Amino acid sequence: MATATGRVDELVKDYLLFRGFTASFRAFETELKTEKEKGLRADRIIEQLQSYVTSYDLSSLYDYWTYLNHRLFSRLEQRYMSSVRKLEVGLLKYYVTYASQTNKTDKVMEFFEKMTTELQNQSEFKDWFTFPFVRNPEENSNFAMYFTKNWQDTYFLSLYNFLSVSCLCTPALLNFDIEHKRMKNLQEDNEHLRKKLLDMDQNTEKQQQNQQKNTTTARGANSMDLVGEEVLVPKRETQKTSPLTGTRAQSQNLAETTKSDKKAVELTQFPVQDTTATSPNKNNTGDSCPFLLLSQEEYSEHRSAISYGRFSNTGHYVATVDVDGVVKVWNWSPAPVTAATLLLGNRAGNIRLFDVKEMKSFYEASADSSYPRIVNLCSNPAGGFFVCSATVNRARTTSLGTEDASTESAVNKIGKLSLWELRTMKVHKILPVEPGPVAVNCCCYNHNGQLLLTGAADGRIRMYDMQQHKCISEWEAHDGEVKSVQFSSDETTCYSMGTDGKLTEWSIHRIGVKQQELPVHEDACLPFLTSSLGGNKEVPRGKLFAFDSEGQYLLTCDKTVGALYKVSKNPDDLKHVMEIKGHRSNITTVDWSPNIDTRICLTGSMDGKVRISTLLSGSSNRI
Repeated sequence: MATATGRVDELVKDYLLFRGFTASFRAFETELKTEKEKGLRADRIIEQLQSYVTSYDLSSLYDYWTYLNHRLFSRLEQRYMSSVRKLEVGLLKYYVTYASQTNKTDKVMEFFEKMTTELQNQSEFKDWFTFPFVRNPEENSNFAMYFTKNWQDTYFLSLYNFLSVSCLCTPALLNFDIEHKRMKNLQEDNEHLRKKLLDMDQNTEKQQQNQQKNTTTARGANSMDLVGEEVLVPKRETQKTSPLTGTRAQSQNLAETTKSDKKAVELTQFPVQDTTATSPNKNNTGDSCPFLLLSQEEYSEHRSAISYGRFSNTGHYVATVDVDGVVKVWNWSPAPVTAATLLLGNRAGNIRLFDVKEMKSFYEASADSSYPRIVNLCSNPAGGFFVCSATVNRARTTSLGTEDASTESAVNKIGKLSLWELRTMKVHKILPVEPGPVAVNCCCYNHNGQLLLTGAADGRIRMYDMQQHKCISEWEAHDGEVKSVQFSSDETTCYSMGTDGKLTEWSIHRIGVKQQELPVHEDACLPFLTSSLGGNKEVPRGKLFAFDSEGQYLLTCDKTVGALYKVSKNPDDLKHVMEIKGHRSNITTVDWSPNIDTRICLTGSMDGKVRISTLLSGSSNRI
């Protein structure tokens, strides 16, 4: 990374000179000479800190660490703050012990005179105020460890590793070297695989030629002479069978036909499908599994339960949020890579607009202070607006895992639904929720953004005309809260799931008419529980079910697996066709990618893990 920084600096200089920006060039060179970040090099930063210690420049040492804390450490996630604090305490203790070792008693006294106001309330320095009055502090049990060379070397090694790995988050411009190496490795791998495939084709052609020669030679022989012998040469047609669809029996047969030729075994023996990641429904013994698990990627940057996750409109990015309010925007292909991390201010009523291309927060606004808890945000696919659902307080649960009835009735069901304009980040309209005020748990637009479907805490579904900004229909849907809603693929019906555990299809044109009730597995809408950093229990508000882009397959949460169903107009024909495995804790949210070429789904779980599963249609690989 240090090499990349120097290279980028030189490229910037060349660019400024090429464009004729001489004043900017001189200003850039001047700032490079006086920069405090030392080219984002951890070794140079440590050298600067050590130089301040050895010169007994306490003020410069403290100012430089404050600068690092403001410039670098403040960008880190909350879980790193304890490490930053320990490193700061260790640096100050190293300064005191170094001054004592070099017999600079006046510098020791100066340290405590200047730093008393900062350190007197810190438990780490509770015993250190006796340091100037101890005759031989290196022999005192409270201070002896800090005088050892082993502790000092370990401290600076820890500081170096922390700066190198955790703190120096490079901008996108400095990642060109990493991307260049990655592309080079991919090109080398592709070339290697291409050569390997070419060799396999050449070997297969040679085997076919040998087969033809053997057949020609054996034409004049008596057929009885060949009884008991096997002239089994792998045919080229066997390659039409995809490696993903080959079964164990097929692999064994191919291996048996080529016992006499080791190379032929390598050409024809395909890997057996891994059945640990997916498994079809055991009850549907007559139906084959419609998909094959092509690949599965795991993203494990979250430290608490996943509350919500979804793909971007293009399917290139994934945004996930946990119950601690940490939002991750990341690429899932070719490997999960975090693009940005930000803290969601949903408990304080803040709404943050993030630009994925620029990788920075574009705008931040505050909602109504009387409804500080942001429950749901949904952007209009036509652009320009988004709806925000807010309530007076966050959802709490009792120690037994059920929502407190008194709290629910008094607090959780009170809310407001507002329409915001993206350009100005201001409230454009308050959407009526009657009878209300009632908290809206979930929202969903149709394809052109003309209709908005909402599910509320009173168990009712409401549909809004977004041109007139008014509710055009509503009906009682569930005995309890509505947790998830979604339009069907043809948008003539909609689906909803509530705390009563029912997944129901409703007619859009005939208000309140139930089309069918899908018999999914029990406990499809469990009150998932987790504990935040503060110890308060949070309820993840995930997407409990999702349909693929064609509306043929339904993905739901079923404990530690994602249950996949094939949907039919007849509820009795609903088939549980596959289980997407890989998680070790309960799944809290699911989603499908909008990509229509390949079915890609998302599952997030209580342990903070997110898995992206790529499913390949089995019918496309059949001969």
